[in-house]
Amino acid sequence: MNNLVWIEISKNALAGNIKSIRRLVGKKVLVAPCVKANAYGHGLLKVAKIFLAGGADWLCVNSVEEAEVLRRAKIKTPILIIGYVQKSDLKNVLKLDARLFIYDLERAQILSRLGRAARKKIRVHLKIDTGMGRQGIMPEEVIGFSKKLKAMPGIIVEGVATHFANSSDPKDSYFEKQLKNFNAAVLDAKKVLGNNLIVHANKSGPTIAHPESHFDLVRPGLISYGYYPSPVMEKICEQKKINLLPSLTLKTKVAHIRIIPKGRYIGYGLTFKTKKKTKIALLPIGYYDGFDRKMSNTGKVLIRGQFAPIIGRVCMDMCIADVTSIKNIKAEDEVVIIGRQGKNKIRVEQIADWVGTINYEITTRLRESIVKKYL
Repeated sequence: MNNLVWIEISKNALAGNIKSIRRLVGKKVLVAPCVKANAYGHGLLKVAKIFLAGGADWLCVNSVEEAEVLRRAKIKTPILIIGYVQKSDLKNVLKLDARLFIYDLERAQILSRLGRAARKKIRVHLKIDTGMGRQGIMPEEVIGFSKKLKAMPGIIVEGVATHFANSSDPKDSYFEKQLKNFNAAVLDAKKVLGNNLIVHANKSGPTIAHPESHFDLVRPGLISYGYYPSPVMEKICEQKKINLLPSLTLKTKVAHIRIIPKGRYIGYGLTFKTKKKTKIALLPIGYYDGFDRKMSNTGKVLIRGQFAPIIGRVCMDMCIADVTSIKNIKAEDEVVIIGRQGKNKIRVEQIADWVGTINYEITTRLRESIVKKYL
């Protein structure tokens, strides 16, 4: 097992974030954190258990395969599959006692037959497209679609949901438009399906900024792991005294140290040329591990508590850092890619800025087989 690159996960931070979300939404609102995409790179099964110990009520996954991992581990908590489930896998939804989003009649009819044959009711959540343009039926279709679902034996509509397209700005008018559309659609659904529906819409941003859209259940993703959807949301958390704690630290080791003379090139493509005698450190981490190639000549790492710039191109399994200014450095010194070392730290958001993406992508792209240590 490669122990040259590893991830440290704070169990206290993860559980504490769920507790912070609970305080924010109150006791009556179900908290259903998203553990899809390998729990945003933090480890699906371990994180699911930590979230539940921290007070989560449900878990949201993307696929049947993720739900299977949780059920094999004897997790009996309600699981909502929010991604697409192909027709051939619908039988597994029944076996797993999972819920899923429904927005097409063909899959609803298959679920109905499966449930009827098993003499069970498969629980589905009607997904409404209020402006995301992704999953869901249109608001004007709700009454007709709900009547068809209600007539199908073998399924029961347990909830009604939507997803917000732009909610990282609390003053965003499009969010208000979506919320208005959803409220009207929920009223239509309840006319047909009754008042006992579980209503839900919120991801991380509106969970923080829009208590009016908490409804009966929230589906926080990024904030469950201690990260913010936007700088605006971070400020709102500070104002509301919501203490989110980043839970992931990514580390490697110095593999080798060399002195490179002035005027020499570093790495593929000759993208960096030394302007003076330069001390370099070879780091055994690369884009295969999820250390983005766009960190080339842009990003930094921490060694002995000091920032060391990445020079030359990031390779598949290694990269080079300029350590000229770092004293007493030696082979196998610990290197922090994400996290704190000494008085300095590198945030996920900082790396996202360096490579021109969002913080979600930084953690979810980490290689799943990287050794994880839960502390």
